[in-house]
Amino acid sequence: MMNFYRVEHPEDGRGPYRRPDLDVDLDSQATERHPLHGNLDQAFRWRGIRFAFSDVASLCVWFNSRERRLCREAGYVMAVYAVEPEAWLEGNRQVVFDDERAVRVEVRELPENVEGDMQLRLFAP
Repeated sequence: MMNFYRVEHPEDGRGPYRRPDLDVDLDSQATERHPLHGNLDQAFRWRGIRFAFSDVASLCVWFNSRERRLCREAGYVMAVYAVEPEAWLEGNRQVVFDDERAVRVEVRELPENVEGDMQLRLFAP
């Protein structure tokens, strides 16, 4: 099992891009930052897909400190999922996984300030 880190709302497990009713203004909606590249046929055969990150640092690169604060204020959390092998695909910034073959193993508060946020941005892939 691999662990992945995801920003989601505890009410329904949806991420901030799927809950427009919460009106969180995210810089990371820019299309040039699309999380995946290449052929997604495999992922879209799964009944339910979720996007996440392979580590907390990558999550904090995608969602800057302002966005994490806005998400926290809107009630979002960081969920940790354990995902079966071959039930996830790695993209250029995120992973996508089959939610039917994943288990939420932990819920944490979104990180406030990550030491070296700027360095994370500079050295992100």
